[in-house]
Amino acid sequence: TFDTRSLAMLIHLREGLKNSKILKFVFVGIISVPFVFFGFGSYFTGGADVDAATVNGQAVPTVLFERANLDQQQRMRQMFGGRVPSELLNTRDMREGVLEALVNEELMLQRARSDYYTVSDLELAKAVQSDPNFLVDGQFDRERYQQILSANRSSPQIYEETLRRQLVLQQLYQALTASDFVLEGESQRVASLQGQEREISRLPISLARVRDSLTVTEDEVTAYYDNNVDAFMRPEQFKVAYLDVDASTLADGIELSDAEVEASYQRRVSEFGRPERREASHILINLEEGASDDAVADARARIDALLARLDSGEEFAVVAAEGSEDAGSADIGGSLGEFERGVMTPAFDDAVFSLEQDAYSDVVRTDFGFHIIKVDSIIESTAAPLEEVRDEVESELRRQLVSEQFADQRETLSAETFENPNSLDSAADFLNLEVEVSDWISEELTDGLGAFPAVLAAVQTEDVKDEGLNSELIDLGPERVVVVRVEDYQPEEIKPFDEVREQAETLLLDERAQARADEIADEVLDAVNGGADLAALAANYDAEYEAPVWVGRRGAEVDPGVLRDVFEAAHPSGGSAEIVRSVRGNGDPVLVAIHAVRDGEVNAADLHSGGETAVEDVANPDDARALAYGSAAFRAVQQAMRADADVTLNERVLDPDFVPYGAQGQHGGM
Repeated sequence: TFDTRSLAMLIHLREGLKNSKILKFVFVGIISVPFVFFGFGSYFTGGADVDAATVNGQAVPTVLFERANLDQQQRMRQMFGGRVPSELLNTRDMREGVLEALVNEELMLQRARSDYYTVSDLELAKAVQSDPNFLVDGQFDRERYQQILSANRSSPQIYEETLRRQLVLQQLYQALTASDFVLEGESQRVASLQGQEREISRLPISLARVRDSLTVTEDEVTAYYDNNVDAFMRPEQFKVAYLDVDASTLADGIELSDAEVEASYQRRVSEFGRPERREASHILINLEEGASDDAVADARARIDALLARLDSGEEFAVVAAEGSEDAGSADIGGSLGEFERGVMTPAFDDAVFSLEQDAYSDVVRTDFGFHIIKVDSIIESTAAPLEEVRDEVESELRRQLVSEQFADQRETLSAETFENPNSLDSAADFLNLEVEVSDWISEELTDGLGAFPAVLAAVQTEDVKDEGLNSELIDLGPERVVVVRVEDYQPEEIKPFDEVREQAETLLLDERAQARADEIADEVLDAVNGGADLAALAANYDAEYEAPVWVGRRGAEVDPGVLRDVFEAAHPSGGSAEIVRSVRGNGDPVLVAIHAVRDGEVNAADLHSGGETAVEDVANPDDARALAYGSAAFRAVQQAMRADADVTLNERVLDPDFVPYGAQGQHGGM
């Protein structure tokens, strides 16, 4: 559930962005990643609206900014399971972060163009045709390609232009990040630090023990409830009407005729047996790649002489044994055994599969030299009869038909619910479906559709919740999609005290236990700094002292957060332990004494090999460090370009209440 800590975190993020340029830059960096590698459809040119920004004279259209802002809100909802209050998603600082990301993308595109990075039509076609979403039986299917794009309200022109931009930006990113390297001294120092060990003792303060020693009165619990009502809110609840297109329900309705099964079998017959094979022999005169004209002429004369012997009636095996330069086959009459088409080089294949049995070819040239080829036998193709593989054929055919029907229904659902945004009835009639209505769903009621964060995110959008419109398509699985609309709604409300009394008492005790444990940790730290012994203090606070042990940076026996603090601390000096205050993952404060430090041993042979070593178990660690340096270089390039760029931001579009011209009444995207 979306608890008060998550809410506080988001509020803190909002306030931090407002007050800190550093935090704002970090936020821009985070959301820039999807913008750099994912395009924005048809939004490449401005329209009637004012521009959101100009970058070195190039406009960033408002329509592009608004779409990017909506996409970013959707990503944030997904990150938090659909449990983000709308008012935290459309702040001025969030909108400014989105616009800065678009500015950075435009700058990088301008850099790519100036450096002559391009994507040819052939490269673009290969990228499109290799996308697994567009493949049927392993082959690019143009009909499926158009169906998927149409279902997502796109077109080949829009998709391909978006993809071209992505590929250009990827080229630039890879060029900038792949240019860094790691020096020998860096590798040795990093290896030594990674293998470092520290001797520590610990005194944890148990929250559970502290909590068990505390009591609270009924009045204190009531007062806590009154002062923290935000922690006891019942989230808004929805009943949704929806249409569900699920491929798993389509298979039972598909009847296959014998003719359809037979046709499918014939299309796939090669999968159910062995193709035609041929047994062949050859005579070879070797020829090196790039041989001189004289060498070629000499080899040709020798193979022609062997061909003349065959034409005069000599046995192929005898001529092969005496004249072939293929050491592997000459002693056995030139025999190569049997093979299918495609095993040999194309010229050799063409000759073998064009000859009749017992016939031999004219001279054939390949990369290996000059050949004479004889077909010794022909083994016809074989295939299992249909009745033996009927179940497999029917299953695959049914799967294909289900996939096609699902794609058709998905497209119809998208089109009808978009064109009739105030009702699901038209789409239901087209698809012969019943409009279903869910039980109440919310962040706490997660049965049925409520189990899908994407549904909860969709019903909280302005279009669906406030305007009462149909949602966009919501994918619930590989081949399941729904469209929802709000049927009934209950706003959030404060839960009555009697319903949450135990929860309030638990929260109050937890809060006081944490405060008391922190006080104890402060007292222990002051005492140790004053000269007291950490182990001797354990009895005073009903704590269990943990004796000294040596730990490495990946010591599984120590809480990860504590381990991080231990290795970030200074070395002990002057014969005294270095004292660190930390906290375990369960919230227990812990005092840690660092008694000694020893660096890891460096095995020079393993520094770059990724082999087994006491200090590193990651293959080729230098590659990871070089990649990190390269990523830092990319960010530095971005910052430098941004500092030198002529950028104008339109302050109007940063206002959360800004409405683009012509946006009123629109639905379902742009």
